Amino acid sequence: MMRLTEVSVKGYRALADFHAELGPLTVIIGPNACGKSTLLEVLGLASEGAAGGAVVDPIARRGGVQSILWRGGTPWFSLRFSLQANDPPPGPELYYDLVVGRDGHVRTEHLANSGPYRGSYDPFSFLERTGNKGSIRSLETDVERFFVDSVGPNEVALSRMGHPEEFKELDSVAAYFASWRFYLGFDVGADARMRQAYKLGSDATRDEYLAPDGRNLAAMISRLRSTASLADNFGELEDMCRAAFPEDFKSVGTRRSATGAEEIIEWVESRGWVFHADELSDGILRFLCLAVLSAAPHPPPLVGIDEPEVGLHPGLLPIVADMLKGLAERTQLIVLTHSPELLNGFELDDIAVMTKDECGCHLHRPTDRKQLHYLLGPTVGETMGGLHVSGELEIPPERTGAPAPLDSGHE
Repeated sequence: MMRLTEVSVKGYRALADFHAELGPLTVIIGPNACGKSTLLEVLGLASEGAAGGAVVDPIARRGGVQSILWRGGTPWFSLRFSLQANDPPPGPELYYDLVVGRDGHVRTEHLANSGPYRGSYDPFSFLERTGNKGSIRSLETDVERFFVDSVGPNEVALSRMGHPEEFKELDSVAAYFASWRFYLGFDVGADARMRQAYKLGSDATRDEYLAPDGRNLAAMISRLRSTASLADNFGELEDMCRAAFPEDFKSVGTRRSATGAEEIIEWVESRGWVFHADELSDGILRFLCLAVLSAAPHPPPLVGIDEPEVGLHPGLLPIVADMLKGLAERTQLIVLTHSPELLNGFELDDIAVMTKDECGCHLHRPTDRKQLHYLLGPTVGETMGGLHVSGELEIPPERTGAPAPLDSGHE
């Protein structure tokens, strides 16, 4: 098991020289166009590259290399991810570096650790790549292999060269990246897939995680309800729904079609009225997506959620905050929000603030400001949401004497 501890980015959109330290739960606030969504975009790019082996397709979906390069910067962008390997006892951090040029080709790629690791007395390099050639090594299997032209110019060697038997370290890091999931907005429109019946035996029934747009919501609910070992998880799901809709909710599940080949979401109110997915409100479907994600027995190792408050009544957001805090106890969670009501459910230590200036985007932690602890204390009794609305929570460090954002460490 691993955890992402730090992210450094250079030259990607407004993340010109960006560094962030991440905990088990990071709730990011800041004005519009300050780079919050771009951070999730960068993480998604790395995840898609590890899953599919190439960066050209995910880059194209983001507008192409010319679109994503920092307008005032270099003809390349670089990413560095610091990972804490938690195989007991916790080992030193691993570092994965990726540099992509203006042509969309991978210039360099590197996976190494910061210190002794599994019997090695020195830092160990698992992957070294420059252009079309490089080498991969394994400490565990004592195998080393050199390659030339085995990896395409826009392919990620981490994914293409990993092998579960020979190069276990590469394979485990690639699988970890590929398992990240990002929820940028659930599709609850009239023609949304989640409103339709799904076919038994389809890909939706085999998906391990809730899809980014929620299209396999019915399959996830069915699995929780029908699997005996997941009875407690399904109970958590219904408890969340009951807390959110105490007057109306009775049960949630799926109903099989007359042919027995399809299932659709079924929501039962306390008065006995039955509603199917195509009849449910957008808000109930969005809440169900968040609840299913929070009740999942084995969530993705890293989850990013952009504005979970969208489409939900403010009175539901304290419940959503509790759901997300529970999820963060079982996985690493990044939440982006503009909601004062949602913020009221978190602690100051959970909060990170993004700002933007002529040099790009920066992230800082307001927890170092003693003034905020005083304002939130019993003497004054301010709320996190109130400080957010007033702007007090988002004052950048140069105006408070707090340390400036750390340098990314790249050359």
